[in-house]
Amino acid sequence: MGVFPNTVQEVELERLPSGVEVYSKLHIQKSTQQYITPKAARVQEAYEEAIVAKYGDDTSCYPLLDSQIWLEVSGGKKKGRVFGFGSISDPESFLTGTSSTTTSREEKAAEMEAKAAEMEVKHHKMCEELDAKAAALEVKQKQIDEKYERFEKMFYELQNMRES
Repeated sequence: MGVFPNTVQEVELERLPSGVEVYSKLHIQKSTQQYITPKAARVQEAYEEAIVAKYGDDTSCYPLLDSQIWLEVSGGKKKGRVFGFGSISDPESFLTGTSSTTTSREEKAAEMEAKAAEMEVKHHKMCEELDAKAAALEVKQKQIDEKYERFEKMFYELQNMRES
């Protein structure tokens, strides 16, 4: 199933445990059922509040771990360590067995493709606008040329009238 294949917790849950479930398992004393430090409790509470704020109340929409939120509420990486996950610098990949770096690269590639498509649409629209403006300028120039020709004709007629 994941990095914790056939662990008791995974078998009990019949799914991969979430980051908070792993964190709680490691940071709650069995004898007292209390977090081992006040900071451990605060980080877990802050994470859950942030997850609800971002994803809503439907827990089925929650990722196993939102690394960005966890880093924010836990104080970020310090000396290559993430609070609550020790020397594991990427808790999400530890839980899922995948690399969030790969996901980030894939997401960035998708974002770049979307930006490129958006820019292509803008480019096409700008070209159409420029073509329309060029056509309007051509019409204006034609009108000016026609007026100039009439003016020239009138000027020659006036000159001929003077000479006669």
